[in-house]
Amino acid sequence: YKLFCLVPCRKNISFIECGTSRSYSNIDVLWEAMHKNMNIVRIDGSMCNLSGVWQVSRSRIVLTDQSSPLISNLCLDKRTDCIQLWHSSGLYKYVGFDALRSNFNKDNEIKRLNRIHGNISWFIISDVKLVNMYSHAFNIKSEHILPLGLVRTDRLYSCNINQAREKFFTDFPECREKKLLLYAPTCRVSKENRRRSHSYLLDVSTLKSGLGKDWCFLVRRHPSVSEPVPDGWKDVSSLV
Repeated sequence: YKLFCLVPCRKNISFIECGTSRSYSNIDVLWEAMHKNMNIVRIDGSMCNLSGVWQVSRSRIVLTDQSSPLISNLCLDKRTDCIQLWHSSGLYKYVGFDALRSNFNKDNEIKRLNRIHGNISWFIISDVKLVNMYSHAFNIKSEHILPLGLVRTDRLYSCNINQAREKFFTDFPECREKKLLLYAPTCRVSKENRRRSHSYLLDVSTLKSGLGKDWCFLVRRHPSVSEPVPDGWKDVSSLV
């Protein structure tokens, strides 16, 4: 990477994608808005290879929506800014340096998190009231935390609501004329094997007995979780 950086000309804007980036949609929405008028490349950040390293070395800006093996294993040149779009709204659990793993050496944990998050120059979040929390969690100056909103919410303002509603009821006709409850849990990581899973704190049988037959119960899995949903829930995880 350092050798590649010696080659002059640094013009690209690079979008760094990982396995769940398409599910989060932030990069897709930004790509739709920018790629026709700007020199943008999309890079698979889930692996480290010479092609990806070369593209990053040609970039004056890299944008990512999560940590990635490619960016986490480079020490970015000072002429390149890394903008973290982030993938979630709000702040519902500990992240970054606030999420040090227990039973691990603290110094080693800090080195690990510096490697993963240390390249971030700017951080885009959903709301101004979270600036200080994200600044602390990712060890970034508060003036570099930009509360511009979640990128993918642009689709809510541009879509045809009636068409979206009709498509949903075509895909899930049993939900038509029913009241809908959507459950979108975050994931939890097992301390034993680092496996990502959900803790279903809502029991669908209890919901059904309490609310009655006029309701349909929908669940949207976290993009990092592939386990099947429990009986009684309708899985809408594939909807964009």
